Amino acid sequence: MIQTNYKTVTNNLDKIFAAMRAGKYHCVIDPSGNSHVGLINGVMREDGSGKNWIVTVTNRTATEQVFIHAT
Repeated sequence: MIQTNYKTVTNNLDKIFAAMRAGKYHCVIDPSGNSHVGLINGVMREDGSGKNWIVTVTNRTATEQVFIHAT
C-alpha cells in the first residue's frame, strides 16, 4: 500500500470496470488514503447508496478485499 493524498485521487467506476474487463493492473484508494494496486477480480456493492463498494484486488504478493468509495 502507498499513502496518497486521497483528496485529489478518486475512484472512478468506469475505469475500475474497464481495467477489470481488460485484465490490466489498476489502482484503488481506500477511505484512509491507502493505494491498492493489482488486477481487479471482482466488484461488489456494499449497500444501496451506490457509493460504497468492495473491490477484490490481486497482485504478486496477496489477494485482498478493499472497501472503497466510488462514483
